[in-house]
Amino acid sequence: MNNNDPPLPVVLHIRPPDNRIDANEGLHPHLPPQPCVIVLYGAYKSGKSVLLANFIQSDMFFRNRMDKVVLISPTASNDDTYAHLVDDDDVDIIDSYSDDWLDEYLKFQYDTPKEERSSVMMIFDDALQYLKKTSTATLLATKFRHYLGGSQSGGYLIYVSQHFKGLPPVIRGNSGCICVMRIQNVKILKDMDEE
Repeated sequence: MNNNDPPLPVVLHIRPPDNRIDANEGLHPHLPPQPCVIVLYGAYKSGKSVLLANFIQSDMFFRNRMDKVVLISPTASNDDTYAHLVDDDDVDIIDSYSDDWLDEYLKFQYDTPKEERSSVMMIFDDALQYLKKTSTATLLATKFRHYLGGSQSGGYLIYVSQHFKGLPPVIRGNSGCICVMRIQNVKILKDMDEE
């Protein structure tokens, strides 16, 4: 660099508004901060639903950090692990999904003024049939924080799968946190490492 050259440009941090509350304050350091796309991988009977129930219900995880939890699962109503969520006013269980429904939900969230918008944890469990390459449920992984984040948080978007390649690449590529439960073989870990 020549002494006559102008100084290199420096990227500065954007200062949050003074009235902004840190939604991640007090969050355990092993848990992902908001906003975050979380992916849970694990074999059948590996404890994925138990972990999700703890995410939702336990103060040690994410309880009281979200205004609303939306659990999209065609099997949740028949799963004893989720039986206690049915009467929880902060949890909506959606067992009949369509992209039209999600489009309307996201439009409502986006049209609500940010200071009044609910912070949301949206979970897709046993829902691989909804996660097509161009479905709203899949593409949400690229822009969820604009829709699920409330006035003080960025929200969480969680996808659950028994198979790593079962989720579309756009979801895998936007994952901020990957939880691997019991898996079938080491080849899956090698596939994950390569990607």
